[in-house]
Amino acid sequence: MISTDYNQTSMIRTIEQILGLPPMNIMDATATPMFEVFTGEADFTSYAALKNQIPLDEMNPPVSALSGSTKRYALESAQMALKGIDAGD
Repeated sequence: MISTDYNQTSMIRTIEQILGLPPMNIMDATATPMFEVFTGEADFTSYAALKNQIPLDEMNPPVSALSGSTKRYALESAQMALKGIDAGD
């Protein structure tokens, strides 16, 4: 069990360290490396993959079929300006 809070920048920092690359900017230079996630030895223990619980081609229902907070959040997210990079901020 690992309780350290990692994010996408942590993954970038970890990849840079594995490949011996310098940080690209201050964000990945100060990110927490994912030391606890990896070991020096491979773990070849077998595992059983689980099938999807939700079909991968299943789409969200139309807004008209929703109600309550689900409908409210669907309407709010439809208003987000996502036409360009980082426009949803």
